[in-house]
Amino acid sequence: MTLGLALLAWLSLRFRPLIPVDETRYAAVAWEMWQHDSFLVPLLNGADYDHKPPLLFWLIHAGWWLGGVSDAWPRLIGPLSSLLCLWLLRCLGERLWPQRPAAARLGSLLFLTSTLVSFYQGALMFEMPLLACILWSWIALRDALDSGAWRHWLSWGAALGLGLLVKGPVVLLFALPPLLLSRLWSRPTRPRLATPRVALAALLALALPLLWLLAAMADGSAEYFQRLLFDQTLHRVSGQMGHPRPWYWYLPMLLPLALPWSLWPAAWRGWGAFIRERSVGQRFVLTAAVPAFALLSLIGGKQIHYLLPLLALAMLALGQGLLIADHRPRVLDGWLPLLLALPLVVAIPLVAGLQPDGNLALWLARVPTWTPWLLLAWPLATLVMRRERVPVAARNMAVAGVLASAALMWAAFPGIAPYFDLTPTADAIARAQADGRPVLYVGNYQGEFGFLGRLREPVLGLPPDEANDWIQAHPDALVVVRDKRLQRGPEPLQPQSVQPFKTGQLQTFSAADLLASGSRVRDPERHRY
Repeated sequence: MTLGLALLAWLSLRFRPLIPVDETRYAAVAWEMWQHDSFLVPLLNGADYDHKPPLLFWLIHAGWWLGGVSDAWPRLIGPLSSLLCLWLLRCLGERLWPQRPAAARLGSLLFLTSTLVSFYQGALMFEMPLLACILWSWIALRDALDSGAWRHWLSWGAALGLGLLVKGPVVLLFALPPLLLSRLWSRPTRPRLATPRVALAALLALALPLLWLLAAMADGSAEYFQRLLFDQTLHRVSGQMGHPRPWYWYLPMLLPLALPWSLWPAAWRGWGAFIRERSVGQRFVLTAAVPAFALLSLIGGKQIHYLLPLLALAMLALGQGLLIADHRPRVLDGWLPLLLALPLVVAIPLVAGLQPDGNLALWLARVPTWTPWLLLAWPLATLVMRRERVPVAARNMAVAGVLASAALMWAAFPGIAPYFDLTPTADAIARAQADGRPVLYVGNYQGEFGFLGRLREPVLGLPPDEANDWIQAHPDALVVVRDKRLQRGPEPLQPQSVQPFKTGQLQTFSAADLLASGSRVRDPERHRY
């Protein structure tokens, strides 16, 4: 399992750049904090950054203090957090089903080989550190209710406090339901919930972020704390912070979330056996997962990776279910995944051919023609393993899944990476700032170039309707614009730099050249990624 994660992490580190806009933004925040010695208040593009607490940025700084500023350490935080999550998930499984430790080992292996985790483990994001805190809180709660010991309650409070410092109140959606519903899942002989112990643990959980807030008050503005403590939470609940989706959006995402295991009939028998089981572990998983899923569905802002803690529980449940279900193989266990995947793989180039200038066709043109066929590697493994007993087949298929994900990364990342690596444009901006020129980005600037170019000055971001007037007033400026937002004039226009970006190009121009050519910036005529 560790070797599989190391392989995926190495491929991600070797072939994949920091992806805009999220990863480049978080790296830029850490860089500006580092550059300005602002270790308490996160900064982005010269302003207070109130979207996230600082723990992830502190982790980045810890590596930079030891080894100097580089992009390697920030990109290792995800894999290292994933490794910690695998260990914690195994520890949780061993506590929930102590009589069947193999379930914990199998569940953590299934989690690693889930498609989302295989590709997400290398990302510079908050979800894996947050998941580590959530798993820690579940383990501590289980131990606290078993023994009633002070140290376990303090451990629960520490996990909750660090989770608040990672990503704010969202950790409460996962950590509190098992506590509040503990009578539904814990053993009748457990120690009673001791109010002093719970209160002290809660105080510790609040004390960690409170200490940071009190220390940061000297550097941050009142508006910053207002936005951080109140506006952020309200806007995320309502969806105003981005990704607004209806309450039912997560329901159709459950099958893709559990890929590739949701394609395997034996997995459904395993989940069925888990649901029918009557045990402490089953009740804990349900009391942790069902309320969290309901609460997440009520929140306006939704992304599939917000469900990673629930995926961890689902894979742990599957590991237990596969061990207690009927182990005899079925004919469909081997054939159904292949029958479902084969039409999809055949359809990919056909659909792309229907719209030659569409996004799918553009992506396929950048990877080897045989890349889509790698999607059949795992279904073929199920076919090879069709005569094995189900738990044995699951372990072998998990190994095959890691190798298939690695092969897909190796085939696809080198061709796609240049379309997401913003280093060439970031270097052009750094040179312009070194010459004392102002820089304008046409569109919603979110710090994409700050860390990559090691910028020391902010970059102005303006929508097209405001950018044209600004360009008129600053002919010496460098203008950064995507080709979809550029309306060329009658005279020739030569960019100072150009690079591929997503499905188009990212170009830089002298503002004077834009004006001389009669060119303007505009809102794109149609949406292109």
